[in-house]
Amino acid sequence: QIADYEALGAAGRDVRLTIGPWTHASPRGMGEAVRDGLEWFDQHVGVARSGSRRAAVRLFVMGDGRWEDFEAGPPPADLQTWHLGSGGTLSSEPARDGPPDRFHYDPADPTPAVGGPALNMKSAGPKDQHPREDRADVVTYSTPVLTADLTVIGPISVQLYLRSTLDDTDVFVRLCDVSPKGRSINVSDGIVRLSPANVTKDDDWVFATTIAMWPTANTFKAGHRIRLQVSSGAHPLFARNTGSGEALATATKLCAADQEIWHDAAHPSTLVLPVVTTRGPRSLR
Repeated sequence: QIADYEALGAAGRDVRLTIGPWTHASPRGMGEAVRDGLEWFDQHVGVARSGSRRAAVRLFVMGDGRWEDFEAGPPPADLQTWHLGSGGTLSSEPARDGPPDRFHYDPADPTPAVGGPALNMKSAGPKDQHPREDRADVVTYSTPVLTADLTVIGPISVQLYLRSTLDDTDVFVRLCDVSPKGRSINVSDGIVRLSPANVTKDDDWVFATTIAMWPTANTFKAGHRIRLQVSSGAHPLFARNTGSGEALATATKLCAADQEIWHDAAHPSTLVLPVVTTRGPRSLR
């Protein structure tokens, strides 16, 4: 939908976008769609019931629990880089030399999704991530406690340096908001399916990959921490990679993988966040 909005805008169309804190087919989201649709029709058939035209982009900023209006999206942002490091750190400073982190992924016991943009309303959305983060096949990296609010609006990306015992494997990343009490809640996901067709390895079989994550709008409050999960799946939100290289629909062989996440000076694994330093006009809602 965001790609559609961008394509229509580039084509010179009069386009608008509303993004709220809803799961698929939730009554609140459907109610907003009806209200927004009626407002749009009023505007375009010339019988608008209000004197002011709504902004082109309306976003709900999680964390703050408020609506914000912008004339275009995503709003201007400063790209802030966080570096993965030894000991599960996520730092604004480049990582020093240190050993890679390792985990074992077994498609016979796939890493569970625990929330996210699923079609099932009961299992979708923000969920406590402890059932995932307590598993040995999930590695986490966390910032120090934030001393000020940090508002992130827009697309997110992660660059990882990896080494795997398999040519065919997945990398799944999840951004989380960790409360002062340690409760980790998912904010955004990203996944990439790796194969010899899209991976170039160096002499040590280490390779770099960039994972695009779903855009978000969230304020990480002072006292909270930002956390990045790295794993090889989120079942059944995404179909598990069998590791065999067989076609997904007909695969019968399951192959486990030993994965390494590199984050030294020569392999700067990073998380890039679009930080909005100036807020748009507050919505009338």
